[in-house]
Amino acid sequence: MSTVGLSGGGLSGAAGTLHTVTGVDTQITGIAFIGSQAYYTSSSAGGGGTFGKLDTATYATTRLLSSLGAAHVLAFFLISSSVV
Repeated sequence: MSTVGLSGGGLSGAAGTLHTVTGVDTQITGIAFIGSQAYYTSSSAGGGGTFGKLDTATYATTRLLSSLGAAHVLAFFLISSSVV
């Protein structure tokens, strides 16, 4: 996973920083933030996948749900304060 700094409301233009993701899921396909907590999805091209928390200090994953029918995209829905 790479992180890129922001400057003046946009990307800084500098090269990103590479981080090794550890934990049970290492191939992240989507990330959403609720406050400072990051949530992720991990899935294959065939569909099914997992959902969990990502520690942005250590880049370690903690799986919360598995065997999901579809887990490709993740978004925070403000009206219901839920991840969809």
